[in-house]
Amino acid sequence: MTSLEKSTKTNSIFDQLNKIQKQFSHNDIKYPTALSIDSRSFVFETPLSQPFIVGSYILLQTEKGTEYLGQIISQEVVNKDGPEYGVGIDASLGTILVPTTTAQFKDRIKTRYIEGFGLILCKLEEGEIVKTTKDDTFISAKIKFLKDHLINKYFSSISEDFAFLDIGEFLYSHGASRVKLNASGFDRHTFLCGQSGSGKTYALGILIEQILLNTELRIVIIDPNSDFIKLDRYRSMEELNNKRKTKLKIDEYNSKKSNYENISSRLKIFRPRNFVEPGFLNLQILFSDLEHLDQESILQLDTLKDVLEINRFRHFNEVLENRGKYSFFEVVQQMEHTSKSAKLIENLKILDWDIWCPQNEQSIFDIMNDDWRCLVFDIGTLTHPQNSIITKAILDYFWKKRESKNPVLIVIDEAHNICPQITDSMFVESTKLQTIQIAGEGRKYGLYLLLASQRPEKVHANVVSQCDNLFLMRMNSEKDLKYIKEVFTQIPSPLLDQSTLFEKGEALVAGKIVGGVTFTSFEGRQSMEGGNDVPPTWATKKQPN
Repeated sequence: MTSLEKSTKTNSIFDQLNKIQKQFSHNDIKYPTALSIDSRSFVFETPLSQPFIVGSYILLQTEKGTEYLGQIISQEVVNKDGPEYGVGIDASLGTILVPTTTAQFKDRIKTRYIEGFGLILCKLEEGEIVKTTKDDTFISAKIKFLKDHLINKYFSSISEDFAFLDIGEFLYSHGASRVKLNASGFDRHTFLCGQSGSGKTYALGILIEQILLNTELRIVIIDPNSDFIKLDRYRSMEELNNKRKTKLKIDEYNSKKSNYENISSRLKIFRPRNFVEPGFLNLQILFSDLEHLDQESILQLDTLKDVLEINRFRHFNEVLENRGKYSFFEVVQQMEHTSKSAKLIENLKILDWDIWCPQNEQSIFDIMNDDWRCLVFDIGTLTHPQNSIITKAILDYFWKKRESKNPVLIVIDEAHNICPQITDSMFVESTKLQTIQIAGEGRKYGLYLLLASQRPEKVHANVVSQCDNLFLMRMNSEKDLKYIKEVFTQIPSPLLDQSTLFEKGEALVAGKIVGGVTFTSFEGRQSMEGGNDVPPTWATKKQPN
């Protein structure tokens, strides 16, 4: 027999061995089954042909007919060795099954299936949501996909006594299941994060709109990218329907527009004076609106090095305060021309900053009164340190009024610039410390934070750690995702890992606002967006000459 013939027959033997493996391999798991020993969680097994999606909702049905609503938390493929078998070779190089004691080749049957873990969310009794008790254990339950009306019923039960905030469709349903947040959950601090291009700003806009439309909670927006300067303007019907799966009819559109315009009439938008158009207000402050330490920082007065000048400044500052409010221009007039601060103001052109309110004009705090629902402060066109100074003044204003306990949601976009882990500016440091104070103590006074960032790892840990609610959008950075896992330890890692697979607008939602963890696709922003990305027209394919 030639080498080629031997090689060909040997290959034939391995082909037959593979056929034997397939013929005798078996899987005892015919359909998905689960068991629970603690009434709160379950483990399950399912064939490879019937996998689930991590984060999806399922129906557990016991042999007694009891039904539970559950959620898949994790799953993995398991390879298990089965019985051993032996193969012999006859004289003609054929193969035959033989006892393993006399076999020339031995192998084991391979069994592959899926094992996983999940949480029991509630019991279903005659279609109604019921809490589980310690007696709700079971040895065997079939797992079925959950119908959309039951998913909707579950979300409705979470917000039974409070307003619903409809933010979009449930990500892993086969129909039109809607994710409806419990509005009362925003009495906890909230963190929204996602990398650039994940749809973070669009999602933030939906949250703000839903809170405005469905609650009485007042909102303050620190807007570093001018994204919300058109929050008072309603989209056209065409624009609105372009981003909706269910299209609005003209009467539905007009009704929604009317409701929104009732709210937007109590919305105030502040922009630097060079960008003020009809409908906008001047983003400007008086020098008396600032804390004394912030005033001295602007003048770059050092407590130890500039003892005499600080003493002089505090003296005439006290005189001005006795008169009432005062502008930066009045402070400059009081200074000696030869002083260090006067020369600094002249050299750095601090007097020309956009944020200073001229004499006899109103500052943002004069305009703010009780007749508002939402304030937008556009700091996107301000240079440093003006943006930090005015942000600090706004945070100080609400902190000083905390004893009134009038609830307000403070939205800080690009939070990694407002309260970073590491600061390189005394003004950013001052703003960061005030944010940390509100994060730690603000809730008892009705000061709630909604922070948004594309770089969560750069936001100060003392702020993020105070957040109970999380919106996690697409996040491919391992460093940032690791940071999220370290802070939000109550959320299972397999669920957080799903964020690397998200498409634009998709998000994990966790906390009191949903009573656990769920997944959504944000849909239906009604207001126009402000700052837009630069279109990639530079990458358009060139036409041949």
